[in-house]
Amino acid sequence: MPILGMLVLKMTPFHQHRYDWCVGYLETALGRLHLALTADGKGKAKKFLVGDEVTLADVMVGGALIRAGNFLMDREMLKGAPSIEGYLRGLLEIPEVGAAFGPLVLVEERVK
Repeated sequence: MPILGMLVLKMTPFHQHRYDWCVGYLETALGRLHLALTADGKGKAKKFLVGDEVTLADVMVGGALIRAGNFLMDREMLKGAPSIEGYLRGLLEIPEVGAAFGPLVLVEERVK
């Protein structure tokens, strides 16, 4: 089971080092996703990762980030990658995706 899952389920005590590692890993992933969404060279963010329609890649990446927003991701983290919030909100406008994952809820302030 992933470290964050164990922390949420209170199966392991909190370790600042592990938490910092997870935050760093997520920030790196957000930066890479931001680059992928703005890779067209025109400065405009793409609506989907691959092509002009929602794909399994969008559902998998978007779903993981929507869930991460519930307990780890805050607005400060998204400042370095402004295209991501629009991407996630766009995915949630698709009725099936919105029904599966619910609304995008970011934590007010994460533990530092």
